[in-house]
Parts: sequence; structure tokens; C-alpha cells
Amino acid sequence: MNEFQARVVRRSFEEIWPIVDQVATLFYYRLFQSAPRLRSCFLGDVVEQRRWFVTALTALVASSGDLKTSNGELAKLLEGRIA
Repeated sequence: MNEFQARVVRRSFEEIWPIVDQVATLFYYRLFQSAPRLRSCFLGDVVEQRRWFVTALTALVASSGDLKTSNGELAKLLEGRIA
């Protein structure tokens, strides 16, 4: 991703931030509508899962354009979340 693309991603994320919980809710709704079998992968608290999604998305956006940082941030977030 070049710097221009990274700025576009960050600006877009800033625009959706006021409704980020709705975005997360819609994400999971559409995910489970298109792939119902994935619902069994998310057995925990739905609200907590949405919070985690927003945290992961925020980390990705903050490091957009820097794949090494993105991968490191995601690895930290995933610790203890995957069996």
C-alpha cells in the first residue's frame, strides 16, 4: 500500500468512527448471512467479539502502509484468542 492509499484508508476509518459499533455489528451480520457455518467459530460474548474486531481494525488502520507493524499488532491481538 502506498502512502496515498494509506491516507485514504485512515481518512475513511475516521469517517466511520462515530458509528464503528454499528459497522462491527453489520460486519458480523453479513458474515454469518453469507457463511452461516462460521457462526460456530464465535462462541463467546457477541459484544466482546465486536469490541475485539474494532480493536483489531483500529490497529490495522493505524499501521496501514506498514505490513510488518500490522502483522505484529495482529499477532499480539490474537494471542489467547485462537485455540
